[in-house]
Amino acid sequence: MKVVFLQNTALEHFGVEYMSAMLKNAGHKCEVLMDPIDKIVEEVVKMKPDLLAFSCATSEIQWVLNKIREIKAAGIHSTVLVGGPHPTYHHPVLKEDGIDIICIGEGDEAIVELANKLEKGEDIRFIKDMHIKDKDGKIWANPVRPLKEDLDEFPFPDRSIYFDKYPFLRNVSVKRFMSGRGCPYNCTFCFNHSLVKVYRGKGKYFRRRSPENFVREIKEV
Repeated sequence: MKVVFLQNTALEHFGVEYMSAMLKNAGHKCEVLMDPIDKIVEEVVKMKPDLLAFSCATSEIQWVLNKIREIKAAGIHSTVLVGGPHPTYHHPVLKEDGIDIICIGEGDEAIVELANKLEKGEDIRFIKDMHIKDKDGKIWANPVRPLKEDLDEFPFPDRSIYFDKYPFLRNVSVKRFMSGRGCPYNCTFCFNHSLVKVYRGKGKYFRRRSPENFVREIKEV
């Protein structure tokens, strides 16, 4: 499967890097395109991806919908997946034209399961973490899967998806690392209290990588 991640910011996204690492480990190919650096529609037409993936905050939803319309108008009919904060908290976005699937919460394992099933032509309607719209417009809303509590089991984020293509990101002298997932606090101005509700009963929410695992990634980078 060829998976292309699309974004409208010239920044590394940890979510993209982790999902790319997981997908590549499962034998799939991954690319990223950034607006306005890349001519996204032209590049997508050339690549002919099997799966187009957007990570979307609420402030980006109009860009995502516009880009989907442009890509569809160019004759590309790839499966379209939208994940990130907006679909996590606003499930009705799946009703928008052009969106086939939304991912709720952490999508590392779900996107691999989706790519594997699409590649084999298997039924995708019951993948946890995913809400799927079928050809008749019916929506299959699945629960989130239990959280992976041992973060050391994840591969290191695939920075090459950005660094091999965009030297200005590779050559930045300061690199970022993520030592854990979740948050122990419940600030009312933050999304965290809502995400805690999404994962209630699904395992330990605030998780840390081991120091050894974290330092090994730092040394590798």
